[in-house]
Amino acid sequence: MIETLTFPEPYKLDRAPAGRPGVNRERILDCAAALVAGGDLSALTCAALARMLRIRPPSLYRHFDSLEKVRDGLAIRALTELTDLSRAAISGRAGRCAVEALADAQRVYAHAHPGMYEVAVRGPTGFSVESAKAMQAYQAVELAALRAYGLPNDEAPRLARCLRASIWGFISIELRDPWAKPLEVDEGFDRLIDLLDAGARAAEVFQPVGLKLAVRTP
Repeated sequence: MIETLTFPEPYKLDRAPAGRPGVNRERILDCAAALVAGGDLSALTCAALARMLRIRPPSLYRHFDSLEKVRDGLAIRALTELTDLSRAAISGRAGRCAVEALADAQRVYAHAHPGMYEVAVRGPTGFSVESAKAMQAYQAVELAALRAYGLPNDEAPRLARCLRASIWGFISIELRDPWAKPLEVDEGFDRLIDLLDAGARAAEVFQPVGLKLAVRTP
């Protein structure tokens, strides 16, 4: 299934624009993606961006108000890539197959683009209409993957958050564990899908239990 998906072109330093002509927001984000490609988000600095674009650091502020805005723009791009890939993966699938396809697509993306995956997981630090749309689009894909389970409207978003936390958590740990054995990791990932599927099948409407306070009477 994963082999049929089209992944974003790898972000490499030689893909980044060279020279001052044509510098714009998209080219700056291309450079930012190249800088974090290996997974080191601290490599993204104004000085590093300026060197790659061959411009003076203050010139960056013609396009972005701050480095945080660059990071937010990169997070929106990464989240959009992850959303598009996940949507294609679950197309035509339902139930456990859809959950597995969603998880597999994200795992492959994370290994192909560890830096961008980390950026997507962290998400934008500031609120904007663009960042809200990107997150809503990703959440819609999660809900689509769970649709066949027939969850109530108020329960589906809760389970979607559990799904996201489980998948992102597993992949983040996997990327940071150099001693993990591939076979054991794959078996663990399959087990995670089994648990998520079982949890979705057993999900019921969540009804908070009211607290009863004991009152002493004389």
